[in-house]
Amino acid sequence: MLRPGATGLWHGPVGSRARPSLGLVALRSHLRRLDWALPKGEQKGTTMKLLVVRYSRQLGKDNPDQERGFLAAAEKIAGLPGLVWKLWAYDDHAHVAESIYLFDSESSARAWGDGPMKPALGSHPGIGDIEVRYYDVDADLSAVTRAPLTAGAHA
Repeated sequence: MLRPGATGLWHGPVGSRARPSLGLVALRSHLRRLDWALPKGEQKGTTMKLLVVRYSRQLGKDNPDQERGFLAAAEKIAGLPGLVWKLWAYDDHAHVAESIYLFDSESSARAWGDGPMKPALGSHPGIGDIEVRYYDVDADLSAVTRAPLTAGAHA
């Protein structure tokens, strides 16, 4: 019997020690098997790191100079050591943007975020107020919700 408000991943009478359903047990087993096949740095025990960069952006996405500059930057960023992927997001009406990077390790994330990233981003016209934050990634929960945690996941 599912407890009230349960998602279907746990079963057992209300008030009992909940046990994972067979689906969650199978998922965990599958994730453990996949761990052996992952490249070094993506295996369990190595924490992937999100780098979230928020900044003010006075020029809109349609500005041709900024578009060219960001395209050139994107080609360089794609080659960063440890980068799994980067998401570019913006709100032209609020004049803000965010970049969300997934790195295979904290050291790779910090090498970029605490290193040349701010000066490189700040060199673009109209960019300012750069804020940097780091987050650990919960790979188990993210896998359940189909997060693309590998470089080939977008294909």
